[in-house]
Amino acid sequence: MKFLSLIFLVLVLNLSWSMVNRTTVIKEGVHVAIQEDLKDFIFEKVEEQLPGVEGLNFSQFWTKALSKGRVQASFTYSFLTPEDSAKVILQGTAVLEKSKLNPIDWDLVELNMNPTETIEFEAEIIGPDEHTEN
Repeated sequence: MKFLSLIFLVLVLNLSWSMVNRTTVIKEGVHVAIQEDLKDFIFEKVEEQLPGVEGLNFSQFWTKALSKGRVQASFTYSFLTPEDSAKVILQGTAVLEKSKLNPIDWDLVELNMNPTETIEFEAEIIGPDEHTEN
């Protein structure tokens, strides 16, 4: 019985070791670059469509690889309206795919905002950037 426990322990250690040391589908630098570019894109669209907003701030922003050439970004941001300085908090997700025309660009293929009436977004290419080469 002790021998079976030892074999089980070795298998669990081997599995956990391989999970920790596996190669990532998309490198961390690419995730950071996508986050920065997407934040800049959202900043531009908010300032363009709602001039005079103040305190535009992202409270949460993270990305995860869905597959080798597909990334999902989730975010929460807020700003103060120019009329009455009311704080507006919005959540959203975006799906980006690696561009077929230029492999260092990422195409914004889907953007879901909650609520959707506040700001209109159109698909756009994110990149190029020197550290988005995966």
